[in-house]
This record gives sequence, C-alpha cells and structure tokens, in this order.
Amino acid sequence: PTSKEFAKGIILADRTEMGQEMTEDFSKTGLVHFLAISGTHMIVIFWLISFVLMKLFPRNLKKLAIVLSLIFIWVFTVFIDYGSSVVRSALMLTVYYSFSMLNRKPDVLHSLSLAGFILLVANTQSLFDVGFQLSFLAVLGIYWLNPSFEKLFPKPRNNFQKFFISITSVSISAQLATLPLVIYYFHQYSVLSIFVNILIVPFSEIIIIFSLLMTLLLGIGLEIKWIDWLFDRVVTILMEVIHFFSKIDWAYFENIPLSLVEVVLLFVLMYHIPNIVLKKNNKQIVIFSFFLMMTFAVRLFLNFYYNNKNEVLTMKNGKKEMLILKKKNKVFFYIPDGSDTISIKKYTVNPYLSSRRTNNYRLRFIPNNSSKVLIDGKLYNLK
Repeated sequence: PTSKEFAKGIILADRTEMGQEMTEDFSKTGLVHFLAISGTHMIVIFWLISFVLMKLFPRNLKKLAIVLSLIFIWVFTVFIDYGSSVVRSALMLTVYYSFSMLNRKPDVLHSLSLAGFILLVANTQSLFDVGFQLSFLAVLGIYWLNPSFEKLFPKPRNNFQKFFISITSVSISAQLATLPLVIYYFHQYSVLSIFVNILIVPFSEIIIIFSLLMTLLLGIGLEIKWIDWLFDRVVTILMEVIHFFSKIDWAYFENIPLSLVEVVLLFVLMYHIPNIVLKKNNKQIVIFSFFLMMTFAVRLFLNFYYNNKNEVLTMKNGKKEMLILKKKNKVFFYIPDGSDTISIKKYTVNPYLSSRRTNNYRLRFIPNNSSKVLIDGKLYNLK
C-alpha cells in the first residue's frame, strides 16, 4: 500500500491516499517538491519519451519525435489537472524546444518569462499562488545562483565528480532561492533539508522512471511479481531514509518568524551573491555587507517591537469563542473545555506565535459557552 501511495503521488500528483506520517516526513525534510509534479518529473518523462521515439524514428524525423514528445507531455499535463508547476514545466519545455526546432538559440530566461506571461494571461490570480511563486523562483534561483556555487567547488577531475558538483550546486541554488518564501508562508524549516535533497535528488530520475513504469503496469492491470518486489524494496528503503531524517528534532525548527520586508531584503542579498563570488571586488562586498546589516537591524527591531507589545484578541474556533492574551513575550490561550487542542495548535497557536515572534505560551481551559473570563482580577468579554 505504501508503494502504491508513493507511485500515485510522484507520477499522478494524487496524495489523497497518502498517510499523514508520510506527508509530514516529506514536509519536515524539505522533499515535498519530490511528491509534487515539478520540472524534474516533466524533464525526465520528456527525455524518456523522446529517447524512445528517436530510436524508433529515422534521423531525418528528429523534429517529429520532439513534437510528439511535447504532445505527450501536454496530454499528461491535462490528465493530472493543470498544476502550476506542471503547466510551467510543460510551457518551458515547449518554448525551449520550439527555439531549437526553429534553429534559434534556446534561452532559459525567455522560456521562463514566456511561460509566466502565458499563465498570468490565463489566470492573473496565479501570481498569488504559493506553488506558482515557488516553482518560478526555483528555476530563477538555479539560473542566477548555480554558476556561482559551481565556481566554489574544486575543478572536477572526472564525470562522477562533475555530476556530483552539478547536483549539489543545483540543489543548493533551488533551496536557497525558495527559502525566504518557504519560511514566510510555512514558518518551518529543517537545516538538513539541503543535505537530504543532495542525497535523494541524484536518484530521483531512476525513481521517477521506475514509478512511471509501475503506474503504467498497474494501470493496464499487468502484475509482474519480481518488479513489484523490487519497486517495493526501493520505496521502502527511500521511506526509511526520509523518516530517519525527519525524526532528527534538533534540525527541525517551526514557528520561524519572517516578515515581508525581511523576505525582500533576503532576496536582495541573494541577488548580490554572484557579484561577490564572480567579481570579488571590495565595492560588491561593501554593498552586500550593508544589506546584511540592514536585514539584521530590521529583524532586531521587529523582535523588540513584538516582544514588548501587549494585546487582547478574541476569535472563534468553530462555534466556540476563545481568548488570546499577550503580555510582552508571554502568550496565554484561553480555550473552551473539550476543544481539539491539536487542531488549535496547528491553525491558531502556531500562526499567532510566528506572527508575534515568540514561543513562550500557555494553554488554559475555560468553561464551555462562557461569555466572560476573569483573569488577574480583570473581566474580559468573549463576544
């Protein structure tokens, strides 16, 4: 069952049957993109189809093989219901190989910008979709940061070293480019995320191709016992490795506060990384240092402001009223007896703590249907 759920998630973008523990393991290790149909999946599938077609077609029909491969990619995109990253990948592949077939030099930025333009014309609200933002940022990050990070590694002596350096620098670039938005939206991060991605991503092509084969075999009702066993072993080992890293508590942080101003400043810092690595002049170092100090200054100011802020809030949890009382950096949540504390912590407590930059809180229970609460001699209205 676990292997079937994994295959559906990685190939069909269907996580409806996936267990909560498995989803949390991928989330904590920063490997959620592995389950979402992303550029990696689409490129692997495109290369696989085009490789087979080019072997079947004569050399003078090479362009026809590419066109048929692109058609297959678009059929696949429609089949799995137009996810942002899927459509972006399909559009980028189409634009990129259209340039190639027209004997024009393919350009990543042109492909990326044209894909973004088409998606926004179709639906301008896509701009505010988290998947849309992270998908485009990851590609832009690889384009902008990867050459700099590759330069930091020693010159490869063989193809294996070249492959390892390329995978490592690409993973770091994509992770770093999306990091500010990931923290801004989800307020959680594992410091092992980059390492786990470097460990898992090199095998992603094999796993994606194997999962695609299994999905096709299961789809047509063909069951080959030794292939089933082998796939099950591969997935089981992969799940055990991911689960092991997800349980390393010291590496996982949640309720990380980050404001929009800090996000912008972090992106400015990233913009200047290639200038420092490639140009290596004092002017670029001074500019980078200035924005770095500004980032720290803004963070210190916001921490000081929220740690000294007092406030009282009332809000609804379903049909029940609850009270939030903040005294400087201490927060008290007064919730009705019998409330679902797990749900309250996930959807109310954690978002509030990250927005107010504190982890110092207490949950206190009050009688059901109370309209007023007496706290430290002061009466608070819940309505």
